[in-house]
Amino acid sequence: MTSIEQLPPEAQRAIRSANVPADLRELFARLPSVIELRVDLPADVSLMPTSALQLMKLATLGARLEITDIARATVVSLELARGRRSLALGAAELALDLRVLCRRALESLFDANALTRALEAFAAESASFSAVQTLTKQMLVAADPDQALYTMLTGLTSGYGLAFNRAALFLYDEPTRTFVGSKAIGPHDAAEAHRIWEAIEYQDKNLIDLMVDHAAKNVDSRLEAFVRTLALAPGDDPDDEVSAAVASTAPVLFERREPPRNAGLARLGPAPEFVLLAITAQDEQRALVFADNVYSREAIPKERVEFLGSFVDRLALVWQNLSLLRKVEQLARFDALTGVFNRRAFEEKLREESSRSQRMGTPLSLMLIDVDRFKEVNDLHGHPAGDRLLQTLGQHLRRDLRDHDVVARLGGDEFAALLPGTAKGEAALVARRICADVKAHDISISVGVATWPDNCASVNDLVKCADEQLYEAKRQGRGRASMPA
Repeated sequence: MTSIEQLPPEAQRAIRSANVPADLRELFARLPSVIELRVDLPADVSLMPTSALQLMKLATLGARLEITDIARATVVSLELARGRRSLALGAAELALDLRVLCRRALESLFDANALTRALEAFAAESASFSAVQTLTKQMLVAADPDQALYTMLTGLTSGYGLAFNRAALFLYDEPTRTFVGSKAIGPHDAAEAHRIWEAIEYQDKNLIDLMVDHAAKNVDSRLEAFVRTLALAPGDDPDDEVSAAVASTAPVLFERREPPRNAGLARLGPAPEFVLLAITAQDEQRALVFADNVYSREAIPKERVEFLGSFVDRLALVWQNLSLLRKVEQLARFDALTGVFNRRAFEEKLREESSRSQRMGTPLSLMLIDVDRFKEVNDLHGHPAGDRLLQTLGQHLRRDLRDHDVVARLGGDEFAALLPGTAKGEAALVARRICADVKAHDISISVGVATWPDNCASVNDLVKCADEQLYEAKRQGRGRASMPA
């Protein structure tokens, strides 16, 4: 027999119920070569030592331990073999703890060089996993999808991660069906590469240091500027690299490509070896990752290519979740039709700015805006025409006001604009300018303006005061702004 499936049910149950520590599972999964396991098994499974059951269980877990023969015997014994080396395990050996037993087996079956190579591979992978943990933590702390992408590329280019010379990210654009250059990390040329690497080593910068440098823009951005001019379109040629990457579920290593078949990639001037990895979510294209060693000209080991997939998958999942969270936040804070803040977000901003104005002793102005005869627009031209009018008005308000001013749709055809640090006279000028601007586009609005502390003793009365002025603008004939004298 060569499988426990051929054993009686009680024997199978005893083997599958044996506990194998996680660290030993990982150790045997990374052995340099396969170990064969031959078993002499008594009819009474209860006579099996725990370590024998554990070794047989380990052989069922996909580790580099394979059962090659199971024979019936009166006394239990096992034999581990690798090539010409073997180790017999009798009653005395099987009485040992599993960890001690495994240590003796590896010392007997492998020479020092083989174990050293396995240790080196394990150390490299452990370092990469440690980098993933660090990067994931930083991405979650920042909670910024845009910064998360830079964090991922830092992991690809850092010596603490995958140590590529450079890496670039291309985001998928559905209308054009191309991958558009978005972000990149790496030197612009060979001279810059050596300067950067020397500085990193001299200052002994770790992953956190590198991410701080990027956040502070203390990096060479010329590569990214160039990448943003590129668009990678899958080609009809079956050898087109982008097409091959999109068709694959794993990273693809391209070798001896000078120049690449894909015209966009050719402009990037990659090394003869480079890697592409398509990022998908829910069967939809999201991005394409590029990495190479164009300056060092180092070969890309197959193990690094394999690990690249799991490395990017983990970090891309964080990025996608942060992007989803941002979308949810936008839905909660922004008006879906016009793109300006909604009432809930406006009320939060009003509280914040009111508190800041009181602390700093600076004025705060508010404009309440209402579209004149909006119901008639809907009745005569239909609701789509009314929606377009509101969208146009929202665009003009965002354009005519400052970046730190707060524009919101309170509901229906009612808008508000909060102007921090804006005095009474300036607010009046802004309101009149907006009325004239939208009137030139056949939109008539009435605006009520109020400023704290000029027009109301308490900042909490600002909305009430502006609302009274909005009513006054309507009473005076609409299409105008009104503010207290």
